[in-house]
Amino acid sequence: MSATLAFGLPVELWERHERTRDETLALLDEVSDEAFSAQYHPEFSPVGWHAGHVAYTEALWLVRACRGDTPPFPEFDRLFDPRVNPKRERTRLPPRKEILGYLDEVRKRAREYVCEGGRLLRPDLFEDGLVVRFLTQHEQMHVETIRVVLNLARQEGPETGRATAALRPDPRPTPAAFFPGGRFVMGKAPGGDWLDNEVPPMRVAVAPFEIDTHPVTNAQFLAFVEDGGYERPDLWTPEGWRWKTQNRIEHPRGWVRTPEGWASLDSFPGSGLEPRSPVVGVSWFEASAYARWVGRRLPTEVEWEFAARWGERGNGRAADESPRRAAGRRLPPASPDGAFARGSESSAGLRTAVGGRALLPVDASGPDGAGLYGMSGQVWQWTSSLFGPYPGFRPYPYEDYSKPYFDGRHYVLRGGSWASGELLCRPTFRNWYAPSCREIFAGFRCARDAG
Repeated sequence: MSATLAFGLPVELWERHERTRDETLALLDEVSDEAFSAQYHPEFSPVGWHAGHVAYTEALWLVRACRGDTPPFPEFDRLFDPRVNPKRERTRLPPRKEILGYLDEVRKRAREYVCEGGRLLRPDLFEDGLVVRFLTQHEQMHVETIRVVLNLARQEGPETGRATAALRPDPRPTPAAFFPGGRFVMGKAPGGDWLDNEVPPMRVAVAPFEIDTHPVTNAQFLAFVEDGGYERPDLWTPEGWRWKTQNRIEHPRGWVRTPEGWASLDSFPGSGLEPRSPVVGVSWFEASAYARWVGRRLPTEVEWEFAARWGERGNGRAADESPRRAAGRRLPPASPDGAFARGSESSAGLRTAVGGRALLPVDASGPDGAGLYGMSGQVWQWTSSLFGPYPGFRPYPYEDYSKPYFDGRHYVLRGGSWASGELLCRPTFRNWYAPSCREIFAGFRCARDAG
């Protein structure tokens, strides 16, 4: 039986929460005072605002909602509440030292509460440690966004980047893995972490399909660029073509053409436009145009999760493997622990081997249990699915986490990026962005029907 803290909170959940804070503080230590307060893109708040918002959210749920106390620094409530403070006003920040003091004081009170107990006004928030699970995931999301902001700062700088002489176009489409379809339980797996848009789990049917064995690479996407892919309206949706034309989009964000070749303005580890690394900085519009160029499409999020959880224990084989349905194709190998889990482990091990987080070549970590590469922890992967609720959806822990984005204007991304926290790199996690967004660490893989 695992050790617990107050209210039955498992010790390991709180220790995981503390490790996430260690990563937050280590990242903030690397940020200059200028970058801490600057807003480099109208859709992304300054680093300092994200730090203060993390403190505000922990105070809101552990200090106020559960314990019923007035949080420290109440004058910061409006500043770091995204519901009342629009992004254009978030540069009006207190000194860096005060924000870091806010983070520290809130954590001290939260730590005291979960260790020593006291009033508990919302017992439901501590069932299975849900409130701490939520807060850890929330902080990991903002740590990744901070990394996005820092990369945007680099892209706005005066340097032009270093040309990658080895980057040559590769017009060959990615090999595809065949999945015979069937039925499986989509959404929150038994036990573990979840957010409101992943529940309740539901049994869904999947038609046979093929999906790329790895994300589209820089070299493959360069072939699309040099073949005039950005000049062919037949490859784009009408909305995508208008967006591309109005914004004069001609290549992925962060790419720049120099006399020596293509260079990257990105600053994160592994961002040097290596030919076999996943392309990053592409919008849904660009991803879907490339997919049409190679005669494929983006996978649905059902297909993506089906492939990621192939053979997962407790979810059956998730497939009909009859010879007639397989039509002579070689089925993915069985994985008793789930394809996604094995791939995540190998990717995490390689991260450690190279001394930290980095974008790696698509085949650097080896295939997962279904023969797929890079399903987790490399780039977020666009799907063709609009973000929406599962049947029986209920907002948790508050009304506005997912619900406002069920607007028919946001697309689902899966898999997690090199900058994502470990909790976000799970096969059921659903990220979402507008189809024009290209600032995040997003790439894609393609799919197609298979009779």
